[in-house]
Amino acid sequence: MSFDINDMQAGGSEPLEEGVLPAVIVGLVSYGVQAQTDWQTGAPKPSEKRLGITYEFPTEIVEKEQEDGTTVFLPRRLTKEYKVSSHKKAGVMVLIRNVAPGIENLRDLLSKGCSVTVGRTATGKAKVAAVNGLMKGVNPGEILDKPYNFDFYNPNEADFKSMSPWQQTMVAKAEDYDGFADAWLPKEDESTDY
Repeated sequence: MSFDINDMQAGGSEPLEEGVLPAVIVGLVSYGVQAQTDWQTGAPKPSEKRLGITYEFPTEIVEKEQEDGTTVFLPRRLTKEYKVSSHKKAGVMVLIRNVAPGIENLRDLLSKGCSVTVGRTATGKAKVAAVNGLMKGVNPGEILDKPYNFDFYNPNEADFKSMSPWQQTMVAKAEDYDGFADAWLPKEDESTDY
């Protein structure tokens, strides 16, 4: 069985059910400055630095058939995008207070257990609605592979290739992207959270 991140894309699986699930923070990716639009009107808004945090749900397994015909069972993942801000009401600061108060670096969030409230988007896709600390005594389970992170402003190839192809594409679409990863980009973008 392959543990390559690119082989961990599930296709056609049912979305996660709504509710509160134990999870582990497994990914941290800075996307650079991204264009923003109003979610209701679609009107442009000021661009801002964005950050993606990926949550793995070890207790929620999806079955995936690989190209060679073998079947693997993988834990599901969801990624939530956050505005980079140190304001006390910013989503990422609320996450830190709820999951790991007192940390000094966002990388300290990696491998932290948490409770994720899964909700639905307007189109019915699963989304991270809220993140809180785990209840005492709850074990979120073991993650499939080691956590990954990518720093847009201090990039390296190994970190870039450790994240999902859709995240790689998002990095390349940043307004302040200077081409550092052109040779590292995948040939096509067909990945989604599962």
